[in-house]
Amino acid sequence: MLGQEGYPTTSACRVLGLPRSSYYYHSGKPDEEQVVAAVKAVVGEYVTYGTRRVTQQLHRPPYRGR
Repeated sequence: MLGQEGYPTTSACRVLGLPRSSYYYHSGKPDEEQVVAAVKAVVGEYVTYGTRRVTQQLHRPPYRGR
């Protein structure tokens, strides 16, 4: 997997002397308000979806990466 600057995450963490988990912990924490807005958008569009289908839908564009 490539980091934000296009370098492999494993290599960049090795050079910096950090465990890979610290990269993932600090880099991609979504904002709670964004998550709530995405869930509301999916539930509003697909009113019959349960939690599993809503979760699957959130992993698809345009919701992924919000």
